[in-house]
Amino acid sequence: MKTAIKNLSLIILLLVFSFNVRAQWVVLNQNIIGAGVRDLLIYNEQLCALGSFNLPSNPSIKNVALWNGFSWNSLGTFFENTVTAGCVHEDILYVFVHNIGVYKLEGNTWVLLPNNPLELVNCLISYQGVFYAGGYRCPNASGFIEWNGSNWGSIGGLDIGLVDAFYLFNDKLYLAGSFTTAEDVRYYLAEWDGNTLKEFGPVCPAGGGICSSLINYFGDWYLGGNFGLGKWDGQDWNTGIINITDIDDFAIHNDTLYVCGGHSYYPNLGYVFKHYNSIWEDISMNVKNRVGNCEIFDDELIISGLFTQGKESTFNLIYKQKKIPFGLDEVINSNIKIYPIPFSDRIIVDRDNTEFDSYKIQLSDLNGTILFEFITEDNHFIINTLHLKRGVYFLRILSENKGIYSNKIIKI
Repeated sequence: MKTAIKNLSLIILLLVFSFNVRAQWVVLNQNIIGAGVRDLLIYNEQLCALGSFNLPSNPSIKNVALWNGFSWNSLGTFFENTVTAGCVHEDILYVFVHNIGVYKLEGNTWVLLPNNPLELVNCLISYQGVFYAGGYRCPNASGFIEWNGSNWGSIGGLDIGLVDAFYLFNDKLYLAGSFTTAEDVRYYLAEWDGNTLKEFGPVCPAGGGICSSLINYFGDWYLGGNFGLGKWDGQDWNTGIINITDIDDFAIHNDTLYVCGGHSYYPNLGYVFKHYNSIWEDISMNVKNRVGNCEIFDDELIISGLFTQGKESTFNLIYKQKKIPFGLDEVINSNIKIYPIPFSDRIIVDRDNTEFDSYKIQLSDLNGTILFEFITEDNHFIINTLHLKRGVYFLRILSENKGIYSNKIIKI
C-alpha cells in the first residue's frame, strides 16, 4: 500500500505474531543503504522495494530491488533517479521515476510511457482492468489520471489537486488526498466506481490536514494522515485512539490491523501498533524514528523507515523477524531478558542500565485489565505471580511510554 512521499533512510523489517511464538525486529540478511524506501509491493511472489538506495555488494541493484526470501536481486537496468511508486497491472510491473515518468517492465527492459502529465506520482493502481496514477499535477488540475494503452487521460468530476494513496474495497477505488467539489467544498476522500468520481465522507479530522492512507477493517473505516488516526463512527472521525501524530500506512494480516507512522514533534519516535479484539498494542519495540510503509510478504509484516536502536544509530539495515518459541529463556535484546517463559510463581526481568534509566513493567489479562504496574530503575526485578490463575497474559515493558517489549506470556 502506498503512502505519502517520505524522505526516509532505508530499513525494512519483518514481524510475525502467533500464539506460541514471540516476535522481535531483527536484521533481514543483506544491508541495503541509501536515502529512502518510497514503496513496498508484491511482484511475481517476491517483495519489491522502490526508492533511493543501493546494495554495496551488488552494483546492479539501485532504487529497485526484489527480495525472494533469501537475497536481494536486480530488476532490469537500474534507475539513477528515485523511484517513488509502483504497482502490478495485468502481470506487468509499473513504476514512477522522479522527474522522468512512468515505466513498465517488458522482460528485462524498462519502457517509458509517453506524455505523463503529473509532476509527482505518489501511487499507482490497477482497477477493473484499467491502470491509474495519482499524485500532483498543478493547482486547479486533476491529480487522478488513467492510461488507455497509448496516452494519459484525466478523471473529471472533482478538482483533485493531490492524490496521496489509493485503496480498493468492495469493488470500488478510494482516493485519499485533497480536492474540492464544483461548489468549492474541500474534501479529502473520494470514491471512484469506474464511471463516477464523487466525494466520500466528511472532511478530515479537525477539519483539515493531509490524508495519506485509508483502510476498512471489519466494516470500520480508518483514516491516517498528519492529524493522526481517525475512525469513522457514522457521523465524524474519532481521533486520539493511539499516540501517533502522523499515520503513514496500514496493513491487515491474520485478522489484525497494523498501523505505522511517527510523531511530528519528536522525529526520533517511530511507531507500529497492532489492533485485535478491541485491544491496541504498541509493538514498536526497538523501532525509533518514523515508519513509512508496511506490506505483507511470506506471512510476515514488513516495514520500512528510518530507525535507530538504543543510543547508537543503526541506519540503513534490512531486518528479518526472529521467532523464539515460548518455553525458552527470552532474550529481548542486548539489554533486556525475560524469564522463565512459560512462568509459574514469578517473572524475572534482567537488564543493564546503558539504554534507559527507568522503565515501566505492566502485566494485564487478555481483556486489557492491568493486574500489575510498577516503575523501577532496578537491573534485576522479580514479579510475584503466585496469585495469578493459569492462562495467557500480556507483558509490556516501556521506557518514556515507548514500547521495549510487548507479548503474550503463559502461566502454567
